Amino acid sequence: MTRSRSELLGRVSADWFHRGLISSDLAQQLAQRYGRRDAFLNLLGRWLGIIAILLIASAVLALISVATRSLPFTGVLLVLCAGAAWHAGITFTISKTRPMPGIGATLVTLSFVVFFAACSAFLIEADAAKASFITLLFVCAALALATAYGFSLRWPLFLSALFLFHGVGSWSAYAGHGTYVFDIQDPPGMALAATLVTILGVIHRRFEDGELARYCGFGHILIVFGLLYLNCSLWVLSLESLHLWGFTDAWRIWIPAFAAAALGQIVIGAFLKDSLFTGFGVVFLAINLYTQFFEHFWDKMAMAAFFAVAGLAGIVIGFGFELLYRRQSALERMRERIVP
Repeated sequence: MTRSRSELLGRVSADWFHRGLISSDLAQQLAQRYGRRDAFLNLLGRWLGIIAILLIASAVLALISVATRSLPFTGVLLVLCAGAAWHAGITFTISKTRPMPGIGATLVTLSFVVFFAACSAFLIEADAAKASFITLLFVCAALALATAYGFSLRWPLFLSALFLFHGVGSWSAYAGHGTYVFDIQDPPGMALAATLVTILGVIHRRFEDGELARYCGFGHILIVFGLLYLNCSLWVLSLESLHLWGFTDAWRIWIPAFAAAALGQIVIGAFLKDSLFTGFGVVFLAINLYTQFFEHFWDKMAMAAFFAVAGLAGIVIGFGFELLYRRQSALERMRERIVP
């Protein structure tokens, strides 16, 4: 087999895996069969070239922006760059002769980030209100979602979900000295939105073996974002003293609610045999237990005793989960022996 034919088959198999048409095991087998020893160096060279182009373009735009000191002019340049990156990314992705899905998806995702920066420049120049930036997040989410479903790309869907949840009311910032700030403006509303997204992801994944086979993997992304923001919202609610429903200590209600939600995810994961739900449930149940233990006993115990008790508690909880897993595995093996 010629080198060009081998490289073409390798790129096609990578494109199939990126679109969710083949499994990771099959993609790895095809990569080993049609890959060459210098494939890694070629890929590394391409990525270094792309990074170099992006850095040079960023430097040129920065010089032009400093020279003109005009936000509208900088915004126009960013819009043009976003359009060029989007077109190039789609071209690389849907190309039938030389498909480069990884590079294409990266450029498409970058185009939406640049587009958001360009629109932000226009809004800053117009001294727009905060609501305008939130609307911009929803607009970018809709555009990324349309691109994801129009060309079966996962990365734009990832970015669309990120834009959506940040538009709903989450934000993060760097506070300096290695400290990051994370907050949710409306935790109950965010929890509701995350629950709906999780349900949509479960339904979406059920149909990915049939009518939605072209969008394989989209449901997984929706479930991940839904569970992440659902648990983070409940975590924030269990920490803050929110005056809900007329109760001064209403935040205490969310502590058992957070634990119940984590346990519910573990049960759903066991029922659906889905490690995604089980993993999120176990992790955030441990976070909830550790948080409550820290808040109630950190100031009442010596540091050595605190960490000793926390370590023993972690060992006991981990041992309990291990026993449950072994018992469940034994029951499944017994059922397989009984049922022909």
